[in-house]
Amino acid sequence: MFIDEVECNYSVQIKDTEFPICDGKGVKIDRELYVLDWCAGGIVDTFHILIKIGDFEAQTLVAAPCRV
Repeated sequence: MFIDEVECNYSVQIKDTEFPICDGKGVKIDRELYVLDWCAGGIVDTFHILIKIGDFEAQTLVAAPCRV
């Protein structure tokens, strides 16, 4: 992999933290991505991604037209 035009060993580590929401109808996940540079010997960048999963909209019922 080449980043900044320098050949080195990079890797990505992922850490997820889950939070229940809406009385258990959904979940939020705070995903942290750490980019590690093994040549530099540490984390070179961190990204946070917020993921929201759930059923948040009630279904709507549409009546069919009445035929006589």
